[in-house]
Amino acid sequence: EKRADHISLDNLSRVLADTHMDSARIVHDLCSPLQRQMLNSAFAGDALNRCPFSLLIASSITPKLPSSHYRRRGAVTYELAQVLGAVQQVYDVDDKNLLIIGSEGALMAGPNAEDLEPWLLEWLRLHTAQLFAREVYWRSLQLLDELHALSDHLNGEREDKPELIGNERKLAQKASHDAIRLNHLFKEMSRSLENSVHAAEELSEQNETTQRLVDFLQIANKRIFVRKQVEELEKNIQSAQLEIEVIIQSVSIVETRQLDGVLRGVEDNTSILFATTSAMKSTSISVKAIQIILLILLVFNLIDRIGGGSLNVPAPTWVVELIKRPLMDPPFLWFIVNVSLAAVITFVANYWEHVSLLRHQKQMACELHCRAPILDLNRLEKFLQKRLPFLNQRSNFDLDSVSCTVRWKEPITADLWKWGGAPPEIQITYDKKRMLLLSISLWVDRHYNTSSEQHLVKSFLQILVEHQIISTAHQDVILAPYQREQEQEQEQEQE
Repeated sequence: EKRADHISLDNLSRVLADTHMDSARIVHDLCSPLQRQMLNSAFAGDALNRCPFSLLIASSITPKLPSSHYRRRGAVTYELAQVLGAVQQVYDVDDKNLLIIGSEGALMAGPNAEDLEPWLLEWLRLHTAQLFAREVYWRSLQLLDELHALSDHLNGEREDKPELIGNERKLAQKASHDAIRLNHLFKEMSRSLENSVHAAEELSEQNETTQRLVDFLQIANKRIFVRKQVEELEKNIQSAQLEIEVIIQSVSIVETRQLDGVLRGVEDNTSILFATTSAMKSTSISVKAIQIILLILLVFNLIDRIGGGSLNVPAPTWVVELIKRPLMDPPFLWFIVNVSLAAVITFVANYWEHVSLLRHQKQMACELHCRAPILDLNRLEKFLQKRLPFLNQRSNFDLDSVSCTVRWKEPITADLWKWGGAPPEIQITYDKKRMLLLSISLWVDRHYNTSSEQHLVKSFLQILVEHQIISTAHQDVILAPYQREQEQEQEQEQE
């Protein structure tokens, strides 16, 4: 035990600031995870910065002044405010002992201060319990206000809180957890008050100085006041728990209605999409038929122009010799030639359309969803930096995730054999906060690359494994569906 004599209030305030920080960290390390959660619920997630209360015991104070002098707004009062906060009560226990109580601490100064320490510690226990009960009480009122806002939002009465939209169940669950922890705190506070009663019975009043201090501190009345505070706290917690039950039921009803509305919307959109697709298909068939008919008519008109058919002059001799006599004079032969020519024109038009479509169409090779853990996020970012510039990049922020989507064109290198042709465009979606690879998409031009979907996916995953972004085990997990599909195809071929 170390003592310090003639210490100034300036130095003492600095020592107290360091002591409060160190003690807060030590208590945080000594507490169990449940106790930390309870403290965070009581102080709204800011338990490490909670306001402490100090009890200082000194053998003397210089200068020693009457209690009325410390109540005035003067230089001495401002000096004491550095360690005690705003001075609230000052009491002359006797001619030599003085008690000063502030908003952030209390000071007992006098030659009998150490003898009065047990009663001061009992008062300190009740006073800190009162301060803590006040904090928990205000936190319970804040929790009730949050629940009322959420309830009004569910009932459609408030539209000024857009952050509640879509997070109703998550907020209700968080409020439920806070209410349960506050209920645990209430039980612990009740148990602590019962223990303080037994501890106070062991204290005995020995002299007049002790009696005067006990009369001023009013420990028994303070214990009754704290017990009433705790009882009021119990009412708020019970009210919050009942409100949470109602809100959870309302959330379930709202989610059911929303899901029913989504399903109906999907059904309506599906029916509209089916009708639109059918109409577009029939329209495309009609347009295609009209195009072929016009093309056939154009070819027939060109054939008519060969013999000068639109000039109202007799057909030339070579037309009669080569076309009329061998093709038009025999019955039905000219008709068969025209039909055959129309069929050839139709076939050539369809084939040309198909070739043009394949030449200009870029088909998606694959799109798969996975939840593979990322071994090192820094390696993934370095890997992406080598793929600049990106074709597309966007990020979505949520309460518990940061989803990033990046799309790029794989560079042309000497190892094109890995892809089986021209390299594809690749898009990945990953969660930075949870370090998960969420989805992979690959696009390839079929005119320059005819590799299978499994080959493209395996090649890209192998690149990620080589850069130590994902593990080999998760690569096998992602490729497992392709392997099972390949085995089923082999079994069907054998049968």
